[in-house]
Amino acid sequence: MKEQELLETFLSGLPQNYRQIDIERFVAYSIANIRAGKDFDTKTIQDSFVPEEVVEVYRFAYICVAEVLRQLHLKPGSIQ
Repeated sequence: MKEQELLETFLSGLPQNYRQIDIERFVAYSIANIRAGKDFDTKTIQDSFVPEEVVEVYRFAYICVAEVLRQLHLKPGSIQ
């Protein structure tokens, strides 16, 4: 599962510090997960000891990524 590997890579960094590399990893995970038709994986992120307020920031960012993809009229599987 590509999206699961991307999530693990994102979580292996320091997501609560919002470093550029972590944001890039999150966006890559989000796009792959949205393409796969999956929801934001709240449980896995919470289980990785990411603070709840940070989880909420990323949940909102996930919604934004999904909306950008929708606005661009991209269908699942269309992003290379």
